[in-house]
Order: sequence, then C-alpha cells, then structure tokens
Amino acid sequence: VSAIALYFAVYAGVSAFLLFFSLPTAGLFDEKIEAIKSLQELTQSISHFMERDKLTALITQRALQVTKSDFAWLELYEEDQPALELVSAVNLTEEEKATIPLSTQSGISGWVIQNRKSLLANDTHEDPRLQRLSEWKKDVGALLAVPLISREQIFGILYSAKRDYFSYDQFDEDMLQSYADQAAIAFENARLLNVSLEKERLAQELRVAHEAQEKLLPKAMPEVPGIEVAGISIAAQEVGGDYYDVFKLGEKLAVVVGDVSGKGTAAAFYMAQVKGVMEALGRIHESPREVLIQANQILARSLEKNLFISLIYAVFDPLEMRMTLSRAGHNPLLWYPHDEEPTLLQPRGLGIGLDRGALFGATLEEVTLPLSPGDFFVFYTDGVVEARNSRNKEYEEQTLLEVVRQQKHAGADAIKESILQSLRAHVGAQCAHDDFTLVVVGVAKHALQMKA
Repeated sequence: VSAIALYFAVYAGVSAFLLFFSLPTAGLFDEKIEAIKSLQELTQSISHFMERDKLTALITQRALQVTKSDFAWLELYEEDQPALELVSAVNLTEEEKATIPLSTQSGISGWVIQNRKSLLANDTHEDPRLQRLSEWKKDVGALLAVPLISREQIFGILYSAKRDYFSYDQFDEDMLQSYADQAAIAFENARLLNVSLEKERLAQELRVAHEAQEKLLPKAMPEVPGIEVAGISIAAQEVGGDYYDVFKLGEKLAVVVGDVSGKGTAAAFYMAQVKGVMEALGRIHESPREVLIQANQILARSLEKNLFISLIYAVFDPLEMRMTLSRAGHNPLLWYPHDEEPTLLQPRGLGIGLDRGALFGATLEEVTLPLSPGDFFVFYTDGVVEARNSRNKEYEEQTLLEVVRQQKHAGADAIKESILQSLRAHVGAQCAHDDFTLVVVGVAKHALQMKA
C-alpha cells in the first residue's frame, strides 16, 4: 500500500505542476489551488479504499467537488458486456438512475470508449453525440466525460455535469482526467487485490475439499482371508471426481469404484454421499443390483440435472468362492481367470442419476462368477484407459490387457504397480487431464483350503 501511495503522490505532484503552470490568467489562481488540493486529498485517501462500493462512492463525490458540478456519476465497463454498469451517482433521481443510457456502442459512452479520450460539451443540446443523454436529462447544459484507463485497459467513464451552459473549460477537463487516471489505477489495484483474495479463498476451499476427499478413501485395506486388495486414486486437479471404497461385509469383501462427472468441491460432496449410501445399503441388501437400484433412488434426488455418477459394485465371497457384480454406467471390469485369457466384463447398466424411474432397474444386470485361486480383477476409471501421450494417443483397454497378461502370477500390489508404471511411461511428461483410479483384487492360492 505504501508503494501505491508513493506512486499516487508522485503522479499527483506531476499533474499538479502541469496544471498549475497552464493557468491562463491569475484570476483563476485560487480556484486552481483548491482543485489541486482536492486532487492531492484524493491521492492520499484513495489508496485506503479497496472495496469497490466505497471506492466508487468516493470517486464520484470528489469528482463533483473538484469540478464544482451539479451532478456526477460513474459507469464501469467490461469488454464483453453490451452495456456499462452505473455504480455510483450524486444528485441523480432514482428514475434517472434506472433510465440512464448505458450502451457501449452508441451515444457519449460509445464515443468515449471507441476514442479512448475525454469529451467536453458546453452545450449538450447542440452536440449530436449527446442526443440520447439530453433526452434522458434535460436540465444538463454542460458535461464532461473522461475514461478511466490503466495499462491500456478502460475500466469505466466518469461524468460530471452542470445545469449552466458553457460552464467548463480546458482546466476542468484536464483536472477531471488527472483525477480519473488515478481512479483507474486505484480500480486496477483493488481488482488485483480482490482477484488475489478470491484465488486464496478458492485455494483454501480446494484444500479443505482435498483433505475431506482424502479421508473418504480407505486408509488401509480390510483383511479378508483368501482375498488380497491393492488400490490407488490420483486426482488430476486439487479435487477430483474419482472414488473407491473397500469394506467388509462379514466374511465377504465389497468393492466400490465410481466417477462423479463433476469436479472440485461438488465432487467431494457427492463422493461423501456415495460412501455413506453404499456402505449402508451394502449391509442391508446382499444383491449388488439391489444396492445400486436403491442408491440411484437416494442419490438422484440430490444430484444436479447435468451430473451423474458411474459406479461398479462387486461383492467377493471367499467361503462360497464366488463374486457378484453390477455396473451402473461404469468402465468394464477386467477379469483374469487363473487358467484363461483376461477378459472385460460389461453387464448392462445406466449411470446413477441418468434415469430416476423404472428404466434404471429394468436395464441393470447382475453377474455372478465362480472364483478360483489365482484369479484377479482390475477395477479402473476412464482416466486410466483415456490417458493420452504427447501424440494424443489414448492408453486404451488393449494396453491394459497386455500389461495384465504379463503379470499372471503376481500379487495384487505388484499388478497395481505394473499398471501404474506402464501408464506413466505412456503419458510421459504430459499432465494428466483426468483423475484415475485402480483397484486390484486377487484370489489367494489357499482360498480353496478355507472353503474346505
């Protein structure tokens, strides 16, 4: 702030010097001294205001005082907007505020924006550029309009107006322009500060969401005799949309992998919902299909209309040596039987939230497979198979199958690490464009002995 104040002081000093020595007659000396004092007061006070409302009110009020005008108002400009925004006004009625011309393409505002310079009109009713303005406010005889420009960017237009005709001179225009130049710098500083504060707020929000998301993922894999599990989830951003969970259901093991179509804090919120709903329903219903049907009914009520959640839910039973699976619009499950080639399991099913009626249940399939020692399964999200390299080539399921085929006798953790290594080699230095999640479940060699 001190650096900003010093800059303002130097700028004001130079402006004051130039204005002072442009005096046409000695009779204007007192008026000029008073105006310069007002400019210096603005320099001192403006650096303390970083809130837009307070800053605009101060600028408008001082513009009225500096030019000894009857009216003053300030309009802010956004390059991609068709109209300016009236943010502060002195001595305008509520009706005048509501009906003021604000077009960026026509009238006095359009002229100032297009020419990027001030306008002095001592007879508003004779200047064709001011036709709409004179129709809007008939009691204005003379008007000044100066642009607020900083770093080649227009932030707005500052107006002052008087009832009397021919009541402004070049000194008034120069004074108001110097005033507007400093106001523009103040706006730029306030904007940069607000952007910085907003970035910090969002960063803090994302940090909190990231911490919450980390807590949703399993800290350690549950131990179920006859089953081994390894999992990992990596977000492309601070907070991603991928989710996985592994939890015990008595002697069984439940695995959930999902992908929320949104990102950021909303994704973390939905993930927390999914975790609670799936764990609760998993303890009530034995059937994965029934769990997903009930989950859809619950979660669809809170999902935004443009969002959905893909889920795959499987229950491993090492005592009965079987696995039961349902898939709600998620990626296939890679199954590698101990004595066969790896294959992709793709039972039908819609994503959570895509249908909120009977269609979801009518299309949802459930598959039951026998388990054998040495079998293993790879759950994954689309961030794995859609990962792109520098040539924009995707990783694809075929690559995943090849990597898995080479790990036929490896354990769950070794398979997970091999896939990660292959994925990183494929992507190289490219930044990940999507989150990716892997969960590998293996059937232990001694699983049949447990059943016996």
